[in-house]
Amino acid sequence: MLILYFICTDLRWRNGVLLVASLIFYSWGEPIWVLAMIGSTAINYVAAMLIGRASSPGLRKTALVVGAAASLAVLFYFKYAAFLVNSVTSLFGVSFSIPVLELPIGISFYTFQVLTYTVDVYRDKSPVQRDPFKLMLYVSCFPQLIAGPIVQYSDVAVMLDERESTPDGFTEGMKRFAVGLSKKVLLANVCGLIIEELPSAAGASGMSVLGAWYISVLYSLQLYFDFSGYSDMAIGMGRIFGFTYKENFNYPYISKSASEFWHRWHISLGSFFRDYVYIPLGGNRRGRARTALNLAIVWALTGLWHGASWNFVIWGLYYGVLIILEKLVLADFREKLPGAAQHIAAGEPVQCDIGRANGERSFNYVAAFGAFTEVSYATPQHLKNLLGHQAYVLEGVKSLAALKPYKVKVTSNELQVEDSFVYGMVSNTESVGGMRGLAGTGVDLQDGLFEVTLIKEIKNPMEVQQLVTAFLSKNFEKCDVLYSFKTSKITFESEEAIKWTLDGEYGGEWKEMRLEVEPRAIEFIIKKRKEKTKKLN
Repeated sequence: MLILYFICTDLRWRNGVLLVASLIFYSWGEPIWVLAMIGSTAINYVAAMLIGRASSPGLRKTALVVGAAASLAVLFYFKYAAFLVNSVTSLFGVSFSIPVLELPIGISFYTFQVLTYTVDVYRDKSPVQRDPFKLMLYVSCFPQLIAGPIVQYSDVAVMLDERESTPDGFTEGMKRFAVGLSKKVLLANVCGLIIEELPSAAGASGMSVLGAWYISVLYSLQLYFDFSGYSDMAIGMGRIFGFTYKENFNYPYISKSASEFWHRWHISLGSFFRDYVYIPLGGNRRGRARTALNLAIVWALTGLWHGASWNFVIWGLYYGVLIILEKLVLADFREKLPGAAQHIAAGEPVQCDIGRANGERSFNYVAAFGAFTEVSYATPQHLKNLLGHQAYVLEGVKSLAALKPYKVKVTSNELQVEDSFVYGMVSNTESVGGMRGLAGTGVDLQDGLFEVTLIKEIKNPMEVQQLVTAFLSKNFEKCDVLYSFKTSKITFESEEAIKWTLDGEYGGEWKEMRLEVEPRAIEFIIKKRKEKTKKLN
């Protein structure tokens, strides 16, 4: 299949090969259940078409409800109907049963994925997909079909029509797949074998406390390496075929709270419940009691998603209670600490400026494109952990010759220019990537102004030397390839979409980026610096 995929040069044929392979993969164990997936996809395809053509909000909502209800009904029957019947019969002492059908593999994953499509179309977040085969490919794509990550339609809609399968992407995908396979086979499976052998090794004397703790740690590692390994393999296979899936794990066991843990573990599931359940219920916008109720609902559903039994419901509610306590009780406790104790522990409050990008997203420190963006993406995480900000410097030196210039029109009250730039930074900080002075001198976090640094395309070694000298001396005025100034509002326009970072995170690709200061919009608690005492001679 892989050979046939790459033999095809037309993306339409590649999509066709991938779709057929995905359907064969899914139907390998029990072919009949592929009809449930096709049926759910077909219903939501029609529902989305009706949403796109509906002339009134009522018709749009009706089409959404019918499509979502049909998919959820299929999921409910296969996964939860027997659980519900057994619960009712046990509670009321009646005798009643329904045919128990084998649970189709991956039904929870593909049901959620097809729901994101219909809801995104209803919200005008994604266009209607008029090609049913492309929609079917999105739902059935085998790399992540049976174990995640859960892929929202808006994340891959463009990739269904436009994507490239490059040698670099193939290599990266194979490496990521190998890492995931190693996690599963060499770590998770080995942990599982040890867990199975330890109880019998304990013998008649029984398991010691230390042995029980040992098993608990091993089980936690097995669970992590097993699940994250599958996610790594899915992300790697997707990369081979030109798809970029979002990360599903982010070092969850370093978390300091339950909330942080679930921001790092199975990230795609948390994102789904946040975007399609929690926020539609009202999120945290309707008071404390409603916030607690919304969190309880989300976590009860999270428990049910993991399994159709009361122990999963209790497990979900357990985490729901922990997170409610963290958000609504412990947060209040911290706020009510005596002012003197708060001062001793953390310092004093300082109001600082923040930035607003395209009127939608805020950033505290820096918005950037070009060299900064590309280097931050290219720098391996293990190198960041080992070297800190020096890792960025090392990667920047390696990629200096390959920096891509962007033709950009810059408009502000202080400067209007159109040129080719390899780097652009709009900041409100004294330090970028751990390097002080990158934004120049005289940085004030409360003056209502950004510090702007623009570096033009570097064409010869003399300009490189000039640029290095400017940064070392903090004197930017005599550098011909650099612009440095302050402004409260600035716009960047380009013919091609440019990748931006906002505070070190992906900020999207934009042909037009408007940045504006919001003066003193955020309050930080900072530690007071100790004054150095002069030695008396």
